[in-house]
Order: sequence, then C-alpha cells, then structure tokens
Amino acid sequence: DVFYGRERLTAELFGKLAGTGLVIVTGASGAGKSSLLRAGVLPALARGLQLPGTASWPRMVITPTRDPLTELATHLAAFAGTDAAAVRRELAAHPDQAHISVRQAVIANAVRRADRGPVSSYAERLVLVVDQFEQIFTLASGEERAAERQSFVIALRAAATYPAGSAGVPPALVVLAVRGDFWDRCAGYPELTSAMQEGQFVVGPMTESDLRRAITGP
Repeated sequence: DVFYGRERLTAELFGKLAGTGLVIVTGASGAGKSSLLRAGVLPALARGLQLPGTASWPRMVITPTRDPLTELATHLAAFAGTDAAAVRRELAAHPDQAHISVRQAVIANAVRRADRGPVSSYAERLVLVVDQFEQIFTLASGEERAAERQSFVIALRAAATYPAGSAGVPPALVVLAVRGDFWDRCAGYPELTSAMQEGQFVVGPMTESDLRRAITGP
C-alpha cells in the first residue's frame, strides 16, 4: 500500500508476463528488482487488475539458497501438503516433468482450500518468483553442484513453458530476478537463452519524478 514510484515499470512488466511464461528481471545490485516484484507485481496480481483472473492465482517467492532443488521441492510440497523428499526425488530424476508436479501442487492446494469447483475446471497458474537467482552461482557453486543447478533450471523452464491440464497452458508463470553482473553466467544455460532474448526485463535507476513519488506517495 505504500509502494510508489514504480507504477509504470510494474505495468510494463505485466505486459512482458502476458506474452511469455518465463521472465528474467535483471539490473544492477540495488536497482529495486526485489521490491518491484514483492511490493509491486505480486500485490497487483492479487488484485487481478492487470491480468484478469489472476486474483485467485497462488503466489510463491523463493530464493535458491545452497540447495536450490531442495528449496523448490520444499516449497512445492508445503504448498500442496505432500512429502518434500518425494517431490525432490521426482524433480531430481525428471526435472523436465516439473510442469506435472506444479500442476498437481496447484490442484492439491485448491482442493485443500475447498473453495473451487470440479478439479477439471481449475485454471489457476502458480506465480513463482525466484529472487536472487544468482545464488545458484554464489551459494550453490562448484562442480559438485553442477547437476543440481542444471536440474533446477530445467525444472523452472518446464514449469513455465510445458502445457499441463485441460487448458493446455503451462502451470506456472516463472519470474527470475538476477543481478546484471551474472547475465553471462545465465547465458551458459540453453534453457534460459530464449527467456534472455524474449523475456528480459531491465530495471534501471528511478527517474526524478519516480523518486519524488516514492518519497511523497506514502
């Protein structure tokens, strides 16, 4: 409610989200990527004003930590009310099938809430924000973590791009927030190159008018 000064940028990012399932938000350290997503985009999604129907969509924010695949599995399991170890084993063995796991989690969460109609009518998509994505390079570094980093990236891409369910759309909108100085490291993953070309969103410094609104708006 007190987040001002990034209204234009928020609207522009929604335009990017509407056109692709995987978006990479980048910019210099301290540019405001996290606040744009956490205080701007997610609340706007909850209001359902920018993209119709998104008010009921579940939202999840994670950071990769030292064990990104476990972190993803733990959040999905908590969201769906299932076993985290089982979800992690499935993601590790078949990361390219993550869209199925995400779809199952969305349905399980809706069933637990008991405020939706028949399962076949569920049209929600998970909005998954991976903040500080560069942690896969800074915390989960080293050759011994290479396979896990790869599986994590493959799983995110599958959730955002592979259709699942009767609607024939991917079960998740995935937004990665990554510092600009790690852009070349991201380019080393073929699964991210399409998003880097088509789903890139750059957060630059605030203009004088934006800064004025950020101070006086609240």
